Amino acid sequence: MGRGAQGEVAGDARVAWLLQQIRIAYKHVSTEMWDKFRNEQAANDLLEAFANADENVPAGLYVAEKVGRVILSGTPPEKQKKDDAGFLYLLKLNADRPLDAGKCAQQLVIGECSAGVLEHAEQVAMTVFAPLLAATKGDASEMVARDIDEGLSAFVANVQIMQGHARGTTALPLPPDWAVKKPEDMRATPANPEGPSEAKDAIHALESAIITWTKQIKAVLKDDPEGLATLVTPHPGPVAELDFWAAKSKNLDSIFDQLQSVRVRKVLRCLDKAQSTYNAPFAKLCKELFHARAEANDNCKFLGPLRKWATDLEECSEYATLPELYPPLIHTILLIWKGSGHYNTPTRLVVLVREVCNLLVAQSQAYLGSMSIFELIDGEDPNDAREAVEALKETLRVLAAFKETYLKYKDKAATECPLNAWRVQNNAVFVRLGAVPRRIGIDRDHDAVRQLGQDRSRRHERQSAHDVRAADPRRLHGGRQSRAQPR
Repeated sequence: MGRGAQGEVAGDARVAWLLQQIRIAYKHVSTEMWDKFRNEQAANDLLEAFANADENVPAGLYVAEKVGRVILSGTPPEKQKKDDAGFLYLLKLNADRPLDAGKCAQQLVIGECSAGVLEHAEQVAMTVFAPLLAATKGDASEMVARDIDEGLSAFVANVQIMQGHARGTTALPLPPDWAVKKPEDMRATPANPEGPSEAKDAIHALESAIITWTKQIKAVLKDDPEGLATLVTPHPGPVAELDFWAAKSKNLDSIFDQLQSVRVRKVLRCLDKAQSTYNAPFAKLCKELFHARAEANDNCKFLGPLRKWATDLEECSEYATLPELYPPLIHTILLIWKGSGHYNTPTRLVVLVREVCNLLVAQSQAYLGSMSIFELIDGEDPNDAREAVEALKETLRVLAAFKETYLKYKDKAATECPLNAWRVQNNAVFVRLGAVPRRIGIDRDHDAVRQLGQDRSRRHERQSAHDVRAADPRRLHGGRQSRAQPR
């Protein structure tokens, strides 16, 4: 081991070849930086182990330049920034086989990848792989050539979709360049009444793109705040609602911009010239998207002022002060109801208030958990039971205050918005909030809480009396000592 830095001198042509490839890619680095890299023992050992296919050695090497150093690693560099220079990769075609001197070029795949890995993959596929495959598929049958085109197009489409996911938006994958022709190229001519031979394949590729776009757009339109509950967050709060509409507004704006692009419009014109049956349904879907975009943008705008109060409620560390945040929160909801053109339906109101209730339930659970309420109830000290009772009373007070504030503003909404009052059932809004008292055995008033404290006190009193009697010596001997006759 340790021969990498002196690979050429020691006669290991494989290591020398690997170093030569790295040097070619990083010929711009200074001689001092390069010598420092070659003298690093860890890099030398990794190069030699890679050439020998040692056990537990990765099948690829990755070289990057960071902080004035050339760094060699067995894993791709993480958190690449847009202004980074990218990295060099050397991948084995056969991971378990050592490199053969003189055959390294045939046993390795070497290339450079920019910081935007997905963008790099798309450009390489479209500008390198596509022309190479087009030049080599002349000897293949028509069916094989079509499969090659469809496979490459599917790969590029998936890469484009992944780019959208990385940006938090939906990317509409574009059809291949060869399918996007001028409309007049698709027409039949007297010399060729059936049109060009590739016209059918081109239309099929364009219609496949329309089908993919339709599925993507329908999935975005189907998203709704009621579906925010997941296994990780089964009861989302109001901040999740605001984040949802901000993300949906951004996503729909992105799709709208893509539909207005020259490339997409050209695809639609080509299908229109070809009298495709997919055009009319897609045009109807686009109208639905435009309406949904207007609604999402409107909701995002009007919900903006609510973020401050929702965040304050979520980050409040003093449980007893939560009721102070209720009036501005509900007042802002009423203003949104009065001003918004879309966020003023019973469904939206119920979902939003339920999310506030979810947050209050979570805050109550955290508060009672920090008080170790169950340990206090089961404790031997009567003061523990009293402390548990006070904690339960405080929980009831905080939760009841929110319900009272909501009902107050509900009456206000009926006065100020008589044509569109908050006509929702209270039970539908306070499903989880009303379940809290029932779960801890508390009815409408605090009688059960007081009864809990009294029961615990009486139990402790009986236990104390029993302990006193048990400690009485006369009771231990059955009273015989008091009846004994003096001698």
